[in-house]
Amino acid sequence: MLDRVSVRVANLLAAADPAASSYNTANSPSITLDIVSKAKALDAELLLWWESLPRDWIPISVFKRDIPQEVIDVGLYGDSCDIYPDIIICSTINDWRIARLKVLVRIAQLGGEEDKAQAISTIQDLADGICATIPFCLGNRTSPLPIRMGGAIYPSLPNDSVRQSHHITAAAWGGWYLCMPMTEVLKVGMYLREGQREWMLAQLARLAAAYDVDPEDQLRNARLREHWTSIHGYKSQSLVDQRISMPGVSQMKTIA
Repeated sequence: MLDRVSVRVANLLAAADPAASSYNTANSPSITLDIVSKAKALDAELLLWWESLPRDWIPISVFKRDIPQEVIDVGLYGDSCDIYPDIIICSTINDWRIARLKVLVRIAQLGGEEDKAQAISTIQDLADGICATIPFCLGNRTSPLPIRMGGAIYPSLPNDSVRQSHHITAAAWGGWYLCMPMTEVLKVGMYLREGQREWMLAQLARLAAAYDVDPEDQLRNARLREHWTSIHGYKSQSLVDQRISMPGVSQMKTIA
């Protein structure tokens, strides 16, 4: 379902962009109303996807008192972060958040005052959710680490320990799966909470340092992944990974 809706989101964005200017909006009110109506219908479908998830996919919030201080010091937004069953589920849910962000930004741009207020409130909640995935994916990392050596500290559920498999997958893919969600949060711009954009920029710089890449390369890779998945769907992630690994395309460097 998420694949199918993501294609329709891309179509909506293509239709909405010309209407985002004040000139076209003022002269094409019927087109604007149609775009807003379709955006609200898509958002409702995306919400149904969330409501249909298996219970064990739903993230569990862990509050500051149970989060390692090393993680708090380098990257905790607010007072909590979320724990997921694994990196892939976390990434999939962030893909869902990205799709909703894109739809809701259009509603905020083109909708009436009530629609705009509701959209902005949900945008901020979704951005908070993406911020809350950063400790789970990146831990306390600020520099490259050998994948199998461990050494990074990640949050876990109270009275639980971090699985070795998470240390490996987070070291290898955590930053890659964060890149596009973080970039999309930055695109939201004025609809974010005060100070959230600056916090996200600092985390993007930390991610770049952890994977030894230039932040501009990181943003470029995020745009490539977004373009590729808009054509081939989320199930073609392996194709994206292959493309990123092609000669001439910068990739994040993690010591094997």
